[in-house]
Amino acid sequence: MALDFVTVSEQRIDLPSFDQYFDTGMKVTFTAWCIFDNDDAGEYVIIGNTGDYQSGSILWRAYQNKISFLLSDGTVVIGLDPIVKDTLYLLTVVWDIGTSVKLYHNITEDYSASYTRQITADTGNMVIGAWLYHINTTWYGYFDGKIGDVRFYNRALSPAEIKSIYNSRGSDNIVNGLVGRWLMNEKTDGGTATVASSVIDISKEGNHGTPVNSPVYRVAPIELVKPMGF
Repeated sequence: MALDFVTVSEQRIDLPSFDQYFDTGMKVTFTAWCIFDNDDAGEYVIIGNTGDYQSGSILWRAYQNKISFLLSDGTVVIGLDPIVKDTLYLLTVVWDIGTSVKLYHNITEDYSASYTRQITADTGNMVIGAWLYHINTTWYGYFDGKIGDVRFYNRALSPAEIKSIYNSRGSDNIVNGLVGRWLMNEKTDGGTATVASSVIDISKEGNHGTPVNSPVYRVAPIELVKPMGF
């Protein structure tokens, strides 16, 4: 299962703050299974946030038909491989804060670069499927397509671990450093996500998500099982 987001419906999932994990010297990893309904030049956010855009913004998105990672000063890392709509991808960003960032398409390292930009303000709450420009309180980059099994680790995953997630279609048991995992399989195909804190975080951290504007659950080719012990 996955949640189906429609741009014009302005759908998203609001998450708690993860600000404590974004200090200089820390390492973090985001992964998500995505199917894009568009492969145009638009902006489609996988993970964004509500922090100060000048000094506390994090933005992982598809933009101009490529995957990119952007922080507050406008410095952007852009992948090389184009997005193809209606195709299932495991997308991953590994960020060594203040040092470097790596983008992965499935099991392939799509781009790697030195990235010294640091977060200097509260990042606010994290968001799946959009980002908030805090100055005019306007939401941008609403996702168009399906997102499932979003994960947040407070460490850098290795290429072998990323390969394991990809090959198992989500049925791996990689839990070391896991501080958020949203399977997005709470209901059957056609059900809607509507209730506060109903998008469940299975990492034991309790970072449950609140859906906005009722994204719909759809069948997706992902295993989406709980790790052992969870």
